[in-house]
Amino acid sequence: MLKLVIFDLFDTLVYIETFDRETSLKKAHKVLIDGGYRIPYNVFQEKYIEKMEAYFEWRKKTAIERTNADIIQEIFKEMGISVAYQVAEKAVNAYFEGFTIKFFPQVKAVLEDFSKDFDLRLLSNLSWPPLGYKIIKPIKSYFTKIIFSAELGKRKPDEFVFRKILGNYKAQEAVFCGDELEDDVYGALKIGMWAIWVNTRNVKEESPKNSHFIGEIKEIGEIISLKDTLLQL
Repeated sequence: MLKLVIFDLFDTLVYIETFDRETSLKKAHKVLIDGGYRIPYNVFQEKYIEKMEAYFEWRKKTAIERTNADIIQEIFKEMGISVAYQVAEKAVNAYFEGFTIKFFPQVKAVLEDFSKDFDLRLLSNLSWPPLGYKIIKPIKSYFTKIIFSAELGKRKPDEFVFRKILGNYKAQEAVFCGDELEDDVYGALKIGMWAIWVNTRNVKEESPKNSHFIGEIKEIGEIISLKDTLLQL
């Protein structure tokens, strides 16, 4: 019997409408300058982009998650400068002010409907949890458990992350709904969970050949059409 529905966040429930990296980096740089850490903007920009690109490749291989503040501290440490975590934290918050993030249509309707029959939880790969909690404020009450990967130091598709969000539930009692085929869908299927692929980016890949794969939908609102199927599992 299915008891738990777990949702991913980005490109499943929400999407980034606008983002200007230059503006965001300048906001972060100003915070650092105001905090007494004087480094030319062009140096900060180059080092931040270089460090983040290397980090993205590294975390893809290791499934280890670090925070953006950790990255900023590391950039300065390599230059022999120790940046207080509080300042790095403010810089990251300023950086994300440059993002405009919106909910997909019908998100609240889906959560309201599904919360009547299932326990709902949220599991997201996100290196800055404060941003995540800010985004989900309007829907936070629907979830009984929320995990952002940086809180664990690991990220999907690592089995540890899925086990953490399951808690006392068995894998076969839960379905995961997410947009990333590898991290979300195959990650969930690997430990015996059910899975729904929310293919909002219209990725042209073959769906999994797995008895626990329920199906592919193009947006989260379409999951309502699968509710009867879920109730029968």
